[in-house]
Amino acid sequence: MSRFSLCQLTAAAGLALAALTSAPAAADPIERVLSTPTGWLYYYGVTPAQLSTILSSGNYRIVDLQVESVSGSSPVFTVALVNNTGVYGKGWWYYYGQTTAQVSAALTANNARLISVSPYVVSGTTYYATVMVPNTNSDAKTWYWWVGSGSYINSQLTATSTRLVDLEPFTTSSGTQYAAIAIANTGADADSWWWYLGSSLSSLNTNISNNHAQLLTFNSDPGASTYNAAMQGNPTAAWWYYASVSPGTLSALVTENGARLTEVRSIFPGGTRAFNAIMINNSNACTSRIISIQHNNGTGWNGSYLKQVSGKAIPGGPVLCSSADARQFDPASAIKTVIGTYVMKLVQNHQAKLTDTVPLYDPNNFCNFAQIGTESLGNAVTQMLQNSDNARTDMLLKRYSLGTINAYAHSIGMANTNFNTYIDCPGPHTTLTLDDAATLYTGLANHTVLKTANVKKLFSMMAGRNYDFAGMWGDLQPIIAANAGSLTSGQVASFTAAITLSYKSGGYTWPGGTPDLNGQTEYGDEGIDGVVGIPYCSGKKQAIRQFVFGFFHESTASDADQTPLLNAMGAGAQLLTEQVQSALATWNKCG
Repeated sequence: MSRFSLCQLTAAAGLALAALTSAPAAADPIERVLSTPTGWLYYYGVTPAQLSTILSSGNYRIVDLQVESVSGSSPVFTVALVNNTGVYGKGWWYYYGQTTAQVSAALTANNARLISVSPYVVSGTTYYATVMVPNTNSDAKTWYWWVGSGSYINSQLTATSTRLVDLEPFTTSSGTQYAAIAIANTGADADSWWWYLGSSLSSLNTNISNNHAQLLTFNSDPGASTYNAAMQGNPTAAWWYYASVSPGTLSALVTENGARLTEVRSIFPGGTRAFNAIMINNSNACTSRIISIQHNNGTGWNGSYLKQVSGKAIPGGPVLCSSADARQFDPASAIKTVIGTYVMKLVQNHQAKLTDTVPLYDPNNFCNFAQIGTESLGNAVTQMLQNSDNARTDMLLKRYSLGTINAYAHSIGMANTNFNTYIDCPGPHTTLTLDDAATLYTGLANHTVLKTANVKKLFSMMAGRNYDFAGMWGDLQPIIAANAGSLTSGQVASFTAAITLSYKSGGYTWPGGTPDLNGQTEYGDEGIDGVVGIPYCSGKKQAIRQFVFGFFHESTASDADQTPLLNAMGAGAQLLTEQVQSALATWNKCG
């Protein structure tokens, strides 16, 4: 049963602009709720000529179009597009500068229905930018579009027993008017639904929660601080919406959520661009699962990454899980593998020996580099990598210099990696991305960064199954047990014995908060990166698939926000769930 709440209604007369057809029983879902992962793009501040160039550069189609402003008589657009293939593939058209009569004529000529409409006024005349798709076969729906006041839209919805899927406000000499698109609330398109005009964000949040609903459209009347929205029940996938976020924040949110924009509206509070936006999950099962764990166990910015780097290829690879993998973050101690790799490169080049004597700094006063003795280079590296000893780390950074270590990282492809100060000492943040971490571990796993013997030696000095500093190996055991099925205890033991694991974890807390690398305030960082070898059966022979992995969390809530997520992620073991499942499914052939 439809429910709605109306306020701030205008009294202007409405204009009925209906296109109607009978929808088949198996109608396609509307674009705003499709969540099959696909390639997609969004742009803002683009002219028609620029949009034409974008469209000609690839096989994309527009799914959401806003006239954000008018330059002279020409519109300037904010637009979202999807790759026009798979479940998203279909014929389509877009127009701008059309009157209502011209829109209707195009709909008739194309036998089409609207999926996006954006009204704008030039010299007192209302024009429309529209996107339409064929209203035939599985795309066919009983549908309408109207222009008028809120009360008029309400009357039409009641008269036609339809539900809103798009509602766009615009300013006229008679006040605020709305262009609306509605579909028949029957058959495959039937759902509970609600719409609201002039709602506060808090009220909108409450209604979304109480209705267990998913937003289809969300915007503001021109100059208003309240919001208009239409929503349907039974959300089809994870989704998010945001009000008045900056361009940089919107980009980060899309990446962090592993999402695509279904609706994006440019607004200009105080003359500065911001966005109201709705986005829906656009990730595979692994990424979606990890994002859900991260969102449910911490407040802040997250990233994850899992990539197969050796062994027989598996479906869906090589990148099997990824979100915000290009975001720069402060990795704390998780970056120390770079130093260890550089030392082993010197050993490989006969420029150093692990038996060399090096200074031992005071672990309680390491920012002052106070020497309290000596030890071997090999022990210093081991203590840095296994115990995450900061004094040993700073000794190595001082011995070889920040600039030299940074140059080495860049030389092996870690373009966004920089040691900008000593570990846990005052100074600017050290930087890493999960992509850079994957570059390092891929080089190690494939023995391109170091020779095989030196990779083995480095891994022997790192945390892993035999020295489980962060608990990842221990957290992997229940995942193995939960997916062992009918395997015997001996088979499970042989599987477990064949796994290899080397990792480095790290974490910081900043009581009171500190600006992070992306302009937000954070209270802590945590993360882990590494490489794992998972055995599987190829025929009746054992083989190994190697994967590089990583995740990070930048806490924006409190210092205590970090521990629940670290535990929920199993120090990163959760990233490997699907691969453990698929490998165990083959193991009865080898066990």
